[in-house]
Order: sequence, then structure tokens, then C-alpha cells
Amino acid sequence: YGDRSPVEVFRSALDAAEPRVLISCERLSTLSAPAAAMLGEALHGHDVSVVVYLRRRSAVCVSMWSELVKHGLLQSFEEFLVSELLGASAWVLRPEVVLRDVHAMVGGDRMRVVLYDHLVEDGVELSRHFCEQVLALTVDDAFVLPDRGV
Repeated sequence: YGDRSPVEVFRSALDAAEPRVLISCERLSTLSAPAAAMLGEALHGHDVSVVVYLRRRSAVCVSMWSELVKHGLLQSFEEFLVSELLGASAWVLRPEVVLRDVHAMVGGDRMRVVLYDHLVEDGVELSRHFCEQVLALTVDDAFVLPDRGV
């Protein structure tokens, strides 16, 4: 960054990319309080909206454990679940932690919560939903991703 702070670097990147920037990352929900405050400071003054897709905690736990097993985790699901219940990763089982942190970062009027499982249960195609409902883009049927059977 040279002599510039991470906040200054991020703000200059946002300013250069106007009018619209999309930041998408599952791990944003795991930011520490200081990192979330820093991101909130960097976003200050920009027209920001945050969309949080919430999944059922049971589905998140299974998905997270499965992903970690693919990357070498040797814990059983039960061991993983106990470590999550007792560990520092409260955000996995407590969505209110994520919502509170996002609210503190950008404010409630700039925050939108989408219930992921309801979309899936209703047969809504997720990429189309995101493009149309979040980005306000018109989506051609040829654009929609094929069903992966997941």
C-alpha cells in the first residue's frame, strides 16, 4: 500500500470503479469486528447496500463440514459440531451475529436479508434471482446457469 492505509486503498479502488461495484464473498460474514469496522469506514460516503443470503443453520453446518472434509479435515460431523458450538465461530450457528455486524457496518436501511432455503424450496433459480432482484438486471433465459442437481 505504500504509505496509504488499507482503507485509503479500498476507497480509491471504489472511487475509480464507480458507478457500481459488486463485492461477493461468503467469508465476509467471518470478518473480525476491527476488520468489519475498517470495511465500514472504507464504504462510508458510498451508496452501499448489503444483501445477506441466510441458509438454515443445519444446512450451513453440514455444508461447511463437507467442504472442510474435502480440504483434509479429519473430524467426524459430531466432533465438528461440538467444536463449532464451543469455538469462536459463533457466526455459523448464530445468524444474528452476522446480521448485527452488517447492521453496525452499513446500517439497517442499507441491509437486505434473503432467505436462501425458501428460494430453493420454491424452485427459484438463484443466479437469476440475484441478477434480477439484487442487481436489477434483466436476465435472458440463455444466461441462466443449468441446474447442477444440488
